[in-house]
Amino acid sequence: MADLHLTARSGPNGEQDYSLAVLAEIFQRAAERQIDFMLIAGDLFDTTEDAIALNPEIRKMSAELMFPVYWIPGNHDYSRPGKLHSYDWGGLTLIEQQGWRSLEIRDHNIDLLSLPDGCNPSETPAHAVTPGQLRLAMAHGIVAGMAYNGPSEEEGGAPLDPQLFIKQQVHYAALGHIHGGRMEWRKASDSRGMQVGGGSYQAAGFNGNGTLFVYPGSGRVWRKGESGPRCIVHVSAKLKSDIQLRAEMIPLDSAGQFRRLSIPLDLQGGLPDSLPATFENFQYSDRVDAHLSGLVEDQKQLQDTVRALREQANGKVRRLEINTDEVLVLDGVSQEPMVKRFLNLWEQKKAQSSVNEVEWLRARELGLLALKKHLEGGAL
Repeated sequence: MADLHLTARSGPNGEQDYSLAVLAEIFQRAAERQIDFMLIAGDLFDTTEDAIALNPEIRKMSAELMFPVYWIPGNHDYSRPGKLHSYDWGGLTLIEQQGWRSLEIRDHNIDLLSLPDGCNPSETPAHAVTPGQLRLAMAHGIVAGMAYNGPSEEEGGAPLDPQLFIKQQVHYAALGHIHGGRMEWRKASDSRGMQVGGGSYQAAGFNGNGTLFVYPGSGRVWRKGESGPRCIVHVSAKLKSDIQLRAEMIPLDSAGQFRRLSIPLDLQGGLPDSLPATFENFQYSDRVDAHLSGLVEDQKQLQDTVRALREQANGKVRRLEINTDEVLVLDGVSQEPMVKRFLNLWEQKKAQSSVNEVEWLRARELGLLALKKHLEGGAL
């Protein structure tokens, strides 16, 4: 896993309980699958201060784990110079040093390359290759050439050259920093096989001639726009003369999803009839960004609408944010003859149509905005 961004912030819009609940589910899922070990590819915490504040809780949560956990710091873990290595992290092993190490897992030796945030990957020394021995890497950064269209906060820092991993004969690279889940297999010839998003991906017969690069994405909804399920990755390996890997994205129920709602209002600030059913289809752990739009008669109507929306969402979603920038106010607009004729015609046509409600509401909104412009002296 990666980019969980655990936070110690509590209270209104504080997400300490939420983020720790996601970590608890991750540990539970791992125990149920009887994994041998876990890798955390950076940004376990949102800030250094969060890491220090949550240290007692992390020790408690990890004390009974039946598998080792290896964690490299990301740019958020070290948001300021800190001394995380001086703390006891319970069942977690913090790896701050760049380079190779050997892990002994169930009578197997596994080579692990660690590339924490801020290191110089080009300074990684070569490491002897043992045939049939699994070679893994953990890195926090952006692998050059992998598809990326996310928010700017994930940018910055030197890109990671994929050829570094391939030349070091890494079979699997566990990656952090990009918040959208994606997988890509590259060979020394630079040929590719790619899958973006959830599902499962299988790559067989590496034989030191390719690397499977995997970003699980952010382990929870950290900010707006992180749509889709939040996932961890379960990897299984067959250790033969040619290493066979299977990586599967596992969605996290407690993480919820980011949902963006576009809600057109009528002149009285009324909400669409379908809205309650929409909230019923969400999970409580979801974060909803509601964008209201349309033309209303006065500011009080808009305030009443916002209050009604919060009441509808109460107990249905974890967090609701409401944006009213696209709502315009025009006093007395419903009494204008032109507006009355338009709304009467709109009601007639809507009743005769099989087009869904959302499209009709959007058509009403566009018509009213055009009429507003006309009434204020502009052209239709």
